[in-house]
Amino acid sequence: MTRTLWCRGAKRSTPTAFLLAALGLVSCGPATVPVNTRFELHTQDSVQASAQRPRLRFFVSDITMIDANGAAVPVRLDPSRPWQDDRTALISLLGDRLQPDVETASIRGSVASGEYVSMEFLLGIPFDRNHGNPLHAPAPRNVSAMYWSWQSGHKFVRLDLGTSWSFHLGSVGCHSESAVRPPTQPCRRPHLARIRLPARAAQDATVVVDLGSLLAAVDPTRDPNCMGRYADHDVCRRVLGELGLDPDTGRCVADCAEQRVFRLADTR
Repeated sequence: MTRTLWCRGAKRSTPTAFLLAALGLVSCGPATVPVNTRFELHTQDSVQASAQRPRLRFFVSDITMIDANGAAVPVRLDPSRPWQDDRTALISLLGDRLQPDVETASIRGSVASGEYVSMEFLLGIPFDRNHGNPLHAPAPRNVSAMYWSWQSGHKFVRLDLGTSWSFHLGSVGCHSESAVRPPTQPCRRPHLARIRLPARAAQDATVVVDLGSLLAAVDPTRDPNCMGRYADHDVCRRVLGELGLDPDTGRCVADCAEQRVFRLADTR
C-alpha cells in the first residue's frame, strides 16, 4: 500500500523524494491538515422566553474523518488546550445574545491529509474513559458539573434552561460491586449518539446545535426534567429521538442518521 508523504524540500511523495529522505537530505513525515470546528447554539423564542440564558455543555469524543470507501481516519485533538485532550473536548455554549467564549465553543486538532466525505464524532465519552475517580481524571473530564457518579460516569450532555427545566444525558443501567467502583462491563443503555456531518464541518466551519429541534415537544414550565429515567416519560423519549437514540435501548437507531440537532450552519 502506497503511503502519501509530504517532504520538506521536495514536492508530494515521489521515488526521488523517498531517496532523498533515505539520504537524510529532506525530512518526510505523514501529511496532516488542521481540523477547526466551531459550535453555535440556536434557540427558539419560546425557549428563550421561558429560560433566561439557557446553557448547554456536552462532550465530543473520537472524531473521525470518513473517506469514500468508508474508512475512518482518526482526528487527534490538540491536548494543550485545557478543555480538550487528544480524544475528547468539552463544549460549553450559552443561548443568549452575548458573544460566546470562542475557545470553549470549538475543537481544534489535526488529521492525515486525504479526500473525505464526512466527519463523525461521539456525543459523549466512550465506556473505556467514562468511569473512575474524577479527582484523578485529566481535563476536560475533571469538570465536576459534568460528573454523575462512579457507576454512571459523566453527563454527556447537560442542558439547563435557567431553573425551569433540565436535560442531563449519560449512560444508565451501569452495574459494579459498589456505588464507588466503576463498572467492568458496558452499561445497558450507553446513550452515546454518533453524529455524522459533511466533511467540510472540519474546515473552519460552524456546526449549529439546534435547541429548537431538540426541544420541539418540550414545555419547560410543565414537563418533568429528563435526568436518567428517559424511557419513563414521553417528553424525554422524544428528546432522545431527536438525537437519533432509541430510549428503550439507549443506542443509535440506524446509526443516528435521523438526528436533527446538529447540522452545518449553512444547511438545513
